[in-house]
Amino acid sequence: MQLYGRPQDTLLHVLVDEAFENHADFFYPSQQPRLIQTRDGRQLDACNARVTVAEIPYVRLREKLFGSQPTSPTGFDQIIAHAQQTLDLLPNPAVLLIVPKNRRIYIGKVGIPLRPIELVLYTQLALARVQQGEGGDGFLSLDDIEVLQIVAAI
Repeated sequence: MQLYGRPQDTLLHVLVDEAFENHADFFYPSQQPRLIQTRDGRQLDACNARVTVAEIPYVRLREKLFGSQPTSPTGFDQIIAHAQQTLDLLPNPAVLLIVPKNRRIYIGKVGIPLRPIELVLYTQLALARVQQGEGGDGFLSLDDIEVLQIVAAI
């Protein structure tokens, strides 16, 4: 979806009450009463099922990766290689600055306050990225990062 999604496309997550989930006789809430039997012998009325739809945000890369090319690569490996090659040609991204004492990260000039667990997660990911070439494991505790200030290209 990220590779081929267009601006007008949406990604939806459809949820149904747990009792109806994965039931072979349930497809959608009925308008009229319609009883179905659960595995444990209970009767459920399909007209009482509640369906929730949530839009899932995603990055639409189609125009950036393929533009108006008449043909695009075929096969998953070729598509991923083309996507990576295209992304590698983009300008360098903003610098990520982590300031643990302030419980904030900065992406370029934008500051974002974080809860301690979020700070630990972002620091872990940034350190893992920095240590990729150094062979480190990238795992730290909150106490370990209290004294750090990390700058990494993201």
